[in-house]
Amino acid sequence: MKRTVFLLVAGIALAVAAALPPATTGAAPEVAPTPKPVWTPVRFSHPVVFTIALDNEPQSNARLTVALANRLTANGKSASTASLPVRNSWVVPGGAMTLRDFTEQCAMDPNTVGAFVILPTAVTSSFDNGIVLSRQNSEVFLNIIAAQCTRAAPASGTAASPAPAPSANPLSIVWASTTEHGVNVRTQVEFFPIAILLSTYLALAPQRTTQTTTVISYPTVVPIPPGGERTQVQQLSSNVLNAQGNASLQSGVLTAFAGNGIGTTIGAAPSPEKQNFHALDDAIGYIVRKQINVACAGPQAASWPFCSW
Repeated sequence: MKRTVFLLVAGIALAVAAALPPATTGAAPEVAPTPKPVWTPVRFSHPVVFTIALDNEPQSNARLTVALANRLTANGKSASTASLPVRNSWVVPGGAMTLRDFTEQCAMDPNTVGAFVILPTAVTSSFDNGIVLSRQNSEVFLNIIAAQCTRAAPASGTAASPAPAPSANPLSIVWASTTEHGVNVRTQVEFFPIAILLSTYLALAPQRTTQTTTVISYPTVVPIPPGGERTQVQQLSSNVLNAQGNASLQSGVLTAFAGNGIGTTIGAAPSPEKQNFHALDDAIGYIVRKQINVACAGPQAASWPFCSW
């Protein structure tokens, strides 16, 4: 009897425990990661060339694709010959587009002809302190590849010749640049060291005080000479040195200068992110001018498909 009652009570307890919600702990709830933007293939009414960047940060990719698109568009418009890209297609910044997204775009849209892809970049920063001048350096190394959309040839139209199956990967790399180097340097005048040196001199150098005394005497000669009265002027000069200088005044100036957050340099605060972007744009410009244009203006221009984009 006791055993039966014990089993009945244990069963009721297990049933109640199963019905209750799980106990919460003091740990913070897990934050869901931000979903990656999903690219939806679209159809264009005009041939288009995409610019894609493969860095890990979406914001960096957006800046890189816009910078490359601007360079290519300006290059096509200002080209002195008809063989420099991009002149026959629209240039569209891909933003967060990946190579997988671009492959789907190639398969979906016949007017998508290709893309220029910026491979992951290497960025280094350094700081040179010259006491009076400081220099912030940003250096970037990057490569660019050209990807072309490849499509199967159209069917011959006969019943015996079925239409060819679409390519599993309608994307081929037709060109790759060599590594290019971009740099951006920002030089600032260090005002605080100059103020310290000047204040140190003024605090330690004795202060000189000059005093001039003028004495005028009137003669008592009787009778007065025909030339009139004679006046004698005597100047006495003396120097007084203040050995203490004005150290307290200079100390107060430096304390007020540093304590109010005025800063130690002349000019705006440096922005490493902005410097890196200018260095990246510099490297992109070198690749467009010295590698892409040289390839399309050379004797083998016909072998590079992107020269006609």
